[in-house]
Amino acid sequence: MTRPAVILDVDGTLVDTNYHHALAWEVRDAETEEYAALIDEVRPLPGAIALLEELERRGCRVVLASSAKEAEIGQYVGLLGAQEVPYTTSADVESRGVRRGLPGSRRAVPRSGPSPRTGVIGPRRR
Repeated sequence: MTRPAVILDVDGTLVDTNYHHALAWEVRDAETEEYAALIDEVRPLPGAIALLEELERRGCRVVLASSAKEAEIGQYVGLLGAQEVPYTTSADVESRGVRRGLPGSRRAVPRSGPSPRTGVIGPRRR
């Protein structure tokens, strides 16, 4: 039997990055440098690590989907203790102007392996 797969958004869903990105975006031209100075303040949201552990306990294949840069997602994966979990980065997102769905989720599905049951958890884009 094929294991169910779950694709989880990282930024703002598992890891609390919203405040830090907002501060960095105020100085748009220096966003990368400003966010790099703040990234060590970022923490997993309550329940995020427990969710990953429970999904693993239930035998789900998990993929972390993000449009973050490689260095950022590497930091988040470390915070979540999810170094063995496949993930997407900004390099996987076809367009930064993604309007619907989770950024990188189309690229994340193949990384989760074949499954007729794939769940996606993240912000709803309108």
